[in-house]
Parts: sequence; structure tokens; C-alpha cells
Amino acid sequence: MGKEIIVSGGGIVGVCSALQLQCSAHKVTLIDAKKPRRETSYCNAGVFDESSIVVLNNPELLRVLPKLLFSQDNTFPYNFVLVLKQLPWVLKFLSYRRALHMIYVSCCRFYLTNNKNLIASANVGHLFREVGWLKVFRHEASFDRFITELNVLRSAGVRFVIFNREQISQTKPNQTKPCLKPIYCKAILTDEACTASSPSDLTDAYVELFAAVG
Repeated sequence: MGKEIIVSGGGIVGVCSALQLQCSAHKVTLIDAKKPRRETSYCNAGVFDESSIVVLNNPELLRVLPKLLFSQDNTFPYNFVLVLKQLPWVLKFLSYRRALHMIYVSCCRFYLTNNKNLIASANVGHLFREVGWLKVFRHEASFDRFITELNVLRSAGVRFVIFNREQISQTKPNQTKPCLKPIYCKAILTDEACTASSPSDLTDAYVELFAAVG
């Protein structure tokens, strides 16, 4: 017998979770302080990529942590002072820094497959593009540091191709920019990456599908 479940947050993750629970015969209520998809899901990249499976808290974290803590880059919202203030939590977090678990791989693949099914149900295939994902490296040292993550992808069965400098120069990302500048020495192309041309429209379509089912 289904349960009564409340999902808090009407972004793409919340709506997908609500739909999946609904498909499993649960009675679901979706709550958001604003209209769904008006926050992060309104302007994000809309990328579905099964190769994005390596979490931050991995065996390589200690090596790069000092650089992250003293960096002026706001993509990492921690600094040395904040770490000292939350030291017990940080130490416990770092205690889980060990071999990566493949459950995250399973989640990513489920999410990609599930969204393809939802897109078909919501009849918004025109928003969905299978374009691949190209990760480029300016220096050999940067690529060498990425080898650990490549091994994780390989063990998880993620398909990818490694390009050298000459092959990169022949790559055509789109029609307006027929080739990349000759500044990259290595690149990795994953085939299973997809994008939504409008994440907000996609989320709106999911909300309508959720409401139509009840």
C-alpha cells in the first residue's frame, strides 16, 4: 500500500523525485516556497552525464585540499578559518575519504535513464539533445591528475574516448565555431551525455505531468 509523502523543493530534483514516488503508487505532495523551477533549475546547464560520478570526498581530496582552502575562487565555499570553526565535522567528513563506492554510478545511470522515460511521457523530446561531453586539458600534468577518475569511469563501464592534440584540432563543437583553439593537449569525450535546451521548460513539463497524474 502506498504512503503519503511530502517532497520539499520544486526544482528538477524535487519534481523528478515526486514523479518517481508517484509512479511507485505513493500519494505525493510537492511543496515549494515559490513557483516550481524558479530557482536553480531556471538557469542551470541542464546536463545529464553518467561520467560525472566522482564525488568531492575521494582519495585525492587531501592532496588538493590546501590549494582549495587558500584559493580566491568562490566555487569552493570554504576557507581555512571556516574549517577550524567546524573542525569536528570536517574531520568526520574526511574520515569517509576512501575508495569510491559504485552506488553513485548506479544513481547517475538511473537518473539519466529515468529522465529519458519522463521526457517521453511529458512529450518534450524537442528539449532533449544527445550531444556528448568533451573535457579538455591544457597541460599534461592536469590530464595525469585526472587518471584516477578515468580509472573509476573505466571500472564503472562508462564509455569514453581520449583525444590527442591533433585530434582535438579536428573537433567541431558546433557550426559557429568549427574547431577548438590549439591550446589543449588532451581531451576526453563521453558519449552518453545529454542536455536539455531549456531546463526551466523541462521542469515545467514535469510539474504538469505530476499534476495531471494527481
